[in-house]
Amino acid sequence: MAVTMTSERPRTRFHRLARESTTFEHWRLPVAAVLAAVTYGIVSVALAMVLILGVALDSGSLDAVDAVMERLAGIDLGDPGLFAFLMVSVIVMAPSAWLPVRILWREHARYLLSVEGRLRWGWMMRCAGLSLLVIGAAIAIAVAAGVADSGGVEWTPFTARSALMIALVLLLTPLQSAAEEYVFRGAGLQLVGSWVRSPVLPIIATTLVFAAGHLYQFWGLVDVALFGLAAAWLTIRTGGLEAAIAAHVVNNVLLFLLGVVGLIDPTGGEAVGALDVLPTAVSMVVLVFVVTWQAERVGLVTTRAPQPLRPAQPVPPPAFRPVPPPAWMPPGHLPPPAGFPPQQPWAAPPRPRVHVPPNAPEYPGELTDGWR
Repeated sequence: MAVTMTSERPRTRFHRLARESTTFEHWRLPVAAVLAAVTYGIVSVALAMVLILGVALDSGSLDAVDAVMERLAGIDLGDPGLFAFLMVSVIVMAPSAWLPVRILWREHARYLLSVEGRLRWGWMMRCAGLSLLVIGAAIAIAVAAGVADSGGVEWTPFTARSALMIALVLLLTPLQSAAEEYVFRGAGLQLVGSWVRSPVLPIIATTLVFAAGHLYQFWGLVDVALFGLAAAWLTIRTGGLEAAIAAHVVNNVLLFLLGVVGLIDPTGGEAVGALDVLPTAVSMVVLVFVVTWQAERVGLVTTRAPQPLRPAQPVPPPAFRPVPPPAWMPPGHLPPPAGFPPQQPWAAPPRPRVHVPPNAPEYPGELTDGWR
């Protein structure tokens, strides 16, 4: 019995979506990253100029501008204006990264979201519920332990400013969290993944850059890095940004809301120790396990089918190619190469022609009358 061996191309994981696309070119994402950085820099400078101008006009002095710029080093949950400015300055990262990719590689821009080329909203809502249970429980335990250790809670008085802050948290924080995931876990993973096959380096590289963007102390950076590792792994494992966005939104909204009422300080102003990182570490491990289990249970599409192979490049014709011999050419004679100057058709050389008088003898040696 004859056995036929067939080899199928493997399906593509999230961090390799760019590399294993039909229209992939190595220059596309690096150039898009440079353009994204330039675009974000221009937009950030424009936002800063608007802030400086507004503060200067409101206070009538440039001294107030210096004080405001110093407060921008952290997240001030007591100032709705500065909080909104910081959130917007992060939110604009997403369009700054999307626009260059859209211009340079239009057909791939949607695959920065998931292997299906879109946000899977139903799956993201499911992940949001799971994140609320897991991360919410971890934060509740950490807050309860902190309250028991300090011996009480100093609530921040609830005012109209507090209500405004809560509204801004609920409105802007989801957009800020989604923008960070789009840049670091979306474009970042695929940028590094287009050069290496293993997911290890993309996960580590994007996590380090993500943690470096937070102005925290050492253990605070470790806490952020643990979240970044879990978010990157979930993105690759589930084939999209939905789980990472849901976890990021739930985490930040809960922390900011608790910060508004005075239960915790999520801005990194307080010293963070090694034990303070433990709730994040445990919750991320549990969240990865639960989300992975749910993805398998619902049959989530986590990889993309192989794309059509790149069409073969046309082979240019050779400079000289044989041509069929013309009808007048003798057999066995090679035709001239194409491109040579045209030649006259071959013909036998003509015989020499001699003028013979009309009264010449028919046979040599016999003379006729009148011949001289």
